[in-house]
Amino acid sequence: MNDSPSKPFWESKSLVQMTAAEWESLCDGCGLCCLVRIEDENTGQVYDTNVVCAHYDCSVRECSSYESRTGLSDGCVQLTPALVEQFDWLPDSCAYRRHASGLPLLPGHPLLAGAERESDSGLAAEQIIHVVDLYEPVGLIKNGPDVIPEQHLVFADELANASDQ
Repeated sequence: MNDSPSKPFWESKSLVQMTAAEWESLCDGCGLCCLVRIEDENTGQVYDTNVVCAHYDCSVRECSSYESRTGLSDGCVQLTPALVEQFDWLPDSCAYRRHASGLPLLPGHPLLAGAERESDSGLAAEQIIHVVDLYEPVGLIKNGPDVIPEQHLVFADELANASDQ
């Protein structure tokens, strides 16, 4: 990818070449990276749960501690181009993952639709996948000290059924 004034940045720049503002705008705010995941230490297999980070506000579909998220003690990490390549648990719909794989943004992405990243942007759930849309039907649980993520594993068939509803 090379810089071209006739193409938007997400089509002309690699993830490494993006400015901080461009990088942030590439995120569609789906929140799927805010789900608690469990990794099997023996196999390396990563499992989704229907437990969401304590800082994720389901009512507005965004992190309540976004600006300070990387300083939190509960493991939130700042995505980087290298981590996008490393984190194979990022959903296939993730704009960072799609871009790194040479795939276009999904239809309805805020950059394509000209919408801001907000919960009532009018974009269909089929276009931008939100945590609440996917996980509420299978019992989304707000993370807390009494929540045991292992008891809330979500399997692929449950997700498929939830997204069909």
